[in-house]
Amino acid sequence: MKTLPFLRDLPRRGVPIFLALLAAACGGEPAVHEGEEPSSADEHAHEAHEEAPPGVVVLEQTMLRDLRLTTAPVERRSDDARVSALGDVRADGSRSAEVGAPLDARVLSLLAAPGDVVAAGQPLAELESPDLGRARAELAGARAHAAAAVGARDRKSGLTGGVVPRGEMEEATAQAAEAQAALAAARATLASLGLDPDAGAGEGGRWMLTAPLAGTVLERDAVLGRRASLGDVLFRISDLSRVWLVAHASERDGSRIRLGGTAEASLVALPGETLTGLVTWIGPELEPSTRTVPVRIELPNADGRLRPGLAASVRLPLAGTGAQLLAVPAAALQRVNDAWTVFVPVGETRFEARAVARGRDFGNEVELLSGVAEGELVVVEGAFLLRAEMERRAGGGGHHDH
Repeated sequence: MKTLPFLRDLPRRGVPIFLALLAAACGGEPAVHEGEEPSSADEHAHEAHEEAPPGVVVLEQTMLRDLRLTTAPVERRSDDARVSALGDVRADGSRSAEVGAPLDARVLSLLAAPGDVVAAGQPLAELESPDLGRARAELAGARAHAAAAVGARDRKSGLTGGVVPRGEMEEATAQAAEAQAALAAARATLASLGLDPDAGAGEGGRWMLTAPLAGTVLERDAVLGRRASLGDVLFRISDLSRVWLVAHASERDGSRIRLGGTAEASLVALPGETLTGLVTWIGPELEPSTRTVPVRIELPNADGRLRPGLAASVRLPLAGTGAQLLAVPAAALQRVNDAWTVFVPVGETRFEARAVARGRDFGNEVELLSGVAEGELVVVEGAFLLRAEMERRAGGGGHHDH
């Protein structure tokens, strides 16, 4: 082998340095001379440049420290699973009421505001209606007519000796019955309006709109001085000691949710707390706009912290069989070459890309049907970075020897 002329003139100590620089410039490894031990840096460089088997990612020590990967074992668990859904707090429909005017009326005064806690029978507003004035006048007339007719009948029936002819007696009896029927009809008219026919006879067309149940005033649409038409809702009241949490389950999960199971909820308004309640109703059809199934959960609310409208994240119970399965954190799964993949550590700096069969989602966990064994470690935090490194090297971005 010939030696290049300029190498003969190099000082003896300069030759190893020059060769090391030349090797580094060409992408090769520094030469180790006889009697010299390779340094740890040399070992790491050798490992980083080592040709990795197919499906294995080899990282440099510095890169491994920067990635800060975390691992978790493949665990066996029961399939009594849960699915996640979004939801919102609503008033309990069985403990709520809409209060409106039973006939056309004008609002004279307002006695309750949104947020007020009211008792059953407590006045909410004072209204006035000419129709009510006429109904009360008719009731008063019917009452007077009935009293007169009954009195006449009783007087005639009290006479003895056949003084009153039979026909006249029958006529008095019929008139009394007719007057009593008219009185009953007038009373029924007021009762149908939700008013007590025995009270307020002297108030003309005025009356108090009262709360039908104890609860909190959620809405008030009544406006002072404005006319309210028959059917208009003026107040909405609900007993908030128990509320509904309505979750919106996906179309896929709707048929698997367990009625009567315990759901878990987390609310933005109550950070760090987990609330539990029973699933009491599952909607029979999809909501057209969202293609989701409404699921109702009942939550106790004695302290009143759960206000209608609050948003929540819900974990709904699925109907499981109790069978055992393997599961890993959802973050461990990556999509590589159209296949679900996990990265299994096989050395200090080596990670095997293992194709797996994915099963059901359990919130933050995923069932694995094949590809791993119980107890094996998989990379969780940083798995997507390993996938990116693998794709980069497969695309020609890795190290190349000259």
